[in-house]
Amino acid sequence: MLCSKFLGPPIALTDSCASARKPDLTSLGEPTHPLAGPTPSPAKTTPFTLASKHKLPQSKAQRITMKLANHIIQDMRPFSQVDSTAFRELILECLPRFKFPSSNTMKENIIPRIYEHVAQSVREDIPGNVVSVTTDSWTSRATKSYVTITAHYISDNFTMHSKILQTRELDESHTGENIGQVLRNAATEWGISMHGITTDNASNMKIAAKSAGIPMHLGCFAHTLNLASNKAVEVRSVNQLLGKIRVLVTFFHKSTTAAAILREKQTQLQVPKHKLITDVKNRWNSSYLMVERFLEQQVSVMAAMVDDRVKKMHSSKSKTCTDLLSPDEVKKLELFVTNMAPMYHATLAMSEDTDATVGMVLPLLNKLLKNFTEIETDSTFVKGLKKAVYDNLKPRYTDEAVVSFLEEAQAMDPRFKHLTAVPVWDRLQQKVIDTNQTEPTSKQEITGDQSSSSTSTRPSTPELPDLPSTSDDPSENQQVSPPRKKSAISYLFEDEVDVVRVDEPPSIQELVIKEIQAYRSEPKMRSTDKPLTYWRDNSAKFPKLSKKFARANLSVQASSVSSERVFSLAGDIVTPTRACLDSDSLDMLIFLKKNMLPEDLQTAMPVSTCT
Repeated sequence: MLCSKFLGPPIALTDSCASARKPDLTSLGEPTHPLAGPTPSPAKTTPFTLASKHKLPQSKAQRITMKLANHIIQDMRPFSQVDSTAFRELILECLPRFKFPSSNTMKENIIPRIYEHVAQSVREDIPGNVVSVTTDSWTSRATKSYVTITAHYISDNFTMHSKILQTRELDESHTGENIGQVLRNAATEWGISMHGITTDNASNMKIAAKSAGIPMHLGCFAHTLNLASNKAVEVRSVNQLLGKIRVLVTFFHKSTTAAAILREKQTQLQVPKHKLITDVKNRWNSSYLMVERFLEQQVSVMAAMVDDRVKKMHSSKSKTCTDLLSPDEVKKLELFVTNMAPMYHATLAMSEDTDATVGMVLPLLNKLLKNFTEIETDSTFVKGLKKAVYDNLKPRYTDEAVVSFLEEAQAMDPRFKHLTAVPVWDRLQQKVIDTNQTEPTSKQEITGDQSSSSTSTRPSTPELPDLPSTSDDPSENQQVSPPRKKSAISYLFEDEVDVVRVDEPPSIQELVIKEIQAYRSEPKMRSTDKPLTYWRDNSAKFPKLSKKFARANLSVQASSVSSERVFSLAGDIVTPTRACLDSDSLDMLIFLKKNMLPEDLQTAMPVSTCT
């Protein structure tokens, strides 16, 4: 009792402890007792213990390294990811024998080799003479200025391709000459001839296009729409209404109590549970969406503002917000949404990558000018709105060369070809003839789909194969059939020589005229149809129009949205913790993020996995 009181309960020995205290009789040469159990066997060899004694195969190590590089590129992770202790522990738990490349090896060796491989693939894919580009400039968090260039081209199967060529730092002044030099360097580096360029409407971009020797410079139509719409937003009556809505929206965004009550009222009134939208300066579509959302939530907003809980906590703000909008002002907001809806949807149409062809510019511009033309029944508010937009749109795209190009591009878009005037078709017809004068005409282009137009009055009879013999007698097989008996008329005129009439091949001019007439007589496509799909299906039917003019004209972009989207991507890469990322690495990471295909990892050059 005394021992158990002071020493506690007896400790139970585990098997390992008991075996440790038991003397090893085998080592002393004494025989083991039959009850002592079997002799411990040596450690067994398993596939896991055997694998741990050998190095990871070089091919597998390279594949894992490429996957790590792909993780850094696609997930926009820093190079130091491979140095992270937690990340290494995760990988080593799965692959204990893998040797990590260092962050410096990843940055200086692996990523550049993948970049060179993908860059070579891009050079081989881009045709050398039917390429258009878009370009724009932006400033990083580290106050470094970059110029992004994106190439656009239509492949042989009429698929639109967009490749980001480069995002290079430009620490000089953004004059037209300096940007033009960047464009010339890009054309030399990538081996392309720029057919056209689409930029914003700044004057330095026009000078840059001329300095780089690019035949066609087109102002971004989406940027044009934004400038014109901002003029409508700047109208005094419109700006005042937007200011009042902005006060309401800000109140619900900053007050958690008001936001919770708003959600409650939405449920009670069976209104869509949508959050209010705050507009962004210089982005007119955000103002449009703010007004549209407010009108949708107007009932629930007003119900929340008169709720006693909101009045109690925010008495001054609640009273101010309730008295903000009168019924007449709400009516004006509805007119604003109704009249600006065409501009909003035109902006959305220009933001698409594949279907937003340059052939849409003139039809959209003319339609918008018609919509914003004042009529007698318009109120004073609507007239001021329309005048602001119309006066800004009217002087756009008035340059003679630009107008001619847009008219021909409209003709090449099967959705809008019916809007093309006769003089434009005549001008386009002469251009096609001049382009094809020196090119040989194939037999397929001459005959086309009309099999009835033969070059001979006597069709040739096909030779039939000999029928197999069914007789076993060789002599019987060698019997010759008797000659066919001549008719009376053939006997009289057997000495007559056959006369074969051969038609003269049509001239280039005739072929072009016939092809354009056939194209114009094709049924009109719907505006929702895809023009490139049409040309892919009818390229053999209209070879002279499709090969040169459709591919060249429709490859020019109507907007520079594709280059502007790089800004968001670059912002995700150059985060506050990576603000010091060097410009060369940023260029490679953006290029690979947008251009690298899954198979590029398999075909890239093998890389070392040294630490």
